Amino acid sequence: PISVDKDGQKVDAALFYDKDAPKDNRPHWADQLVSIEFKRGDESLDPFDDSKVNLETDVVTRKKVRAQIISYAELIFHVQQRTFLLMLLVMGRKVRVMRWDRAGVLTTRPIDYVEDWKLLCEILSRISILAAHAPSRLGLDPSATRIYRRDPRWKTMESVARERESDVDATERTLGDDELTEPFTYAYIRTLFRESLKYNWPRYELEVPDDAGGVRRFLVCCPVFCQKGMAGRGTRGYAAYDLTTERFTWLKDAWRADYDGVEREGDILRKLNSNKEKIRNVPTLICHGDIRSQVTETPNFWEDRRNKFAVPPIPPHPNSSPSKSPGSPSCSLKRKHEGDGTEATFNSPHRLHRHYRLVVEEVCMPLHVFTDGPQLLSIVQDCMTGKHRNIRPHIHEPCLTSRLFQLTVMRGSFCT
Repeated sequence: PISVDKDGQKVDAALFYDKDAPKDNRPHWADQLVSIEFKRGDESLDPFDDSKVNLETDVVTRKKVRAQIISYAELIFHVQQRTFLLMLLVMGRKVRVMRWDRAGVLTTRPIDYVEDWKLLCEILSRISILAAHAPSRLGLDPSATRIYRRDPRWKTMESVARERESDVDATERTLGDDELTEPFTYAYIRTLFRESLKYNWPRYELEVPDDAGGVRRFLVCCPVFCQKGMAGRGTRGYAAYDLTTERFTWLKDAWRADYDGVEREGDILRKLNSNKEKIRNVPTLICHGDIRSQVTETPNFWEDRRNKFAVPPIPPHPNSSPSKSPGSPSCSLKRKHEGDGTEATFNSPHRLHRHYRLVVEEVCMPLHVFTDGPQLLSIVQDCMTGKHRNIRPHIHEPCLTSRLFQLTVMRGSFCT
């Protein structure tokens, strides 16, 4: 359905649980455990065989196949709550097993399943066992609980999404003294949540760590925002319902860069929210944290393989000046191992990521709802006010406002 995939893609096959097996000849992206794509020919359409130009096809064709399977993986990560994804690529009588995560993809060498049929049977058997007893080992996120129609939480989402007369209109106007009474809900926030309950889009209960050492739980469906691309942070923003406070919140799900010295967004917000800072116009933190030690494994595998097959460096000539060799990495990044506290240095093209969620009180209003330039400029001014009071406290607000107005007029004119 277009509510799930606007491009109308269709993978050739997939493995499902019996209860989720499709009967309408559609791919059902939300329910796939393992995706399977078929290609005719052996090496002619192998997207990972760039060793030489093949007589049957050129490199461009293999790149198209690679782009195709990347788009499948990206869509599944968009729709489902995943830590990684297994995919089979069958090319004639050969098959590759791929593992996708937010740092990249790992792939086996091509397996000839006619000659080496026992190996393929062993792989499929293990997938079946994991699906029955350890679905997290197939990449399903254990911190996300799928909500089905008969679940009471499904009814809760339907109930809180309905319009209410007590909701406050966010149209710009002069408010009366008693027009707003806490707690209240803006009508556009409830509408945003209601519109996220799309047909055929899976619903989840997500857990987020709190300060007390436990977790808080939030109900979500379709993300309001989803970052494009397979490798990277994979940021998704949800209009979420907090089961603890029974209020709507904004939940951000992402894979943050996992390196020493990279501060988490929630830790920064906590400092800005503290009484000592007195910073205005920044989101109000509810809770945040890393999710169950979930990290991308592709960089670790790449580093292990590189160390295993590394060629010893050529010692420099005693009379030569020290300099960086042309093939040496541009930088090294450190990451602590879990448990022992030791550090490992990575010179890897794959970035390390750790699963992270952040929840704030304020729910965003889309830019397209603003009616004129002064409204947009006012929002930009509020953002700059929050920023410059933290970083450049000596800048006076009137000067900042004047400069913003000049820039807006020069760039063409939201202002009248």
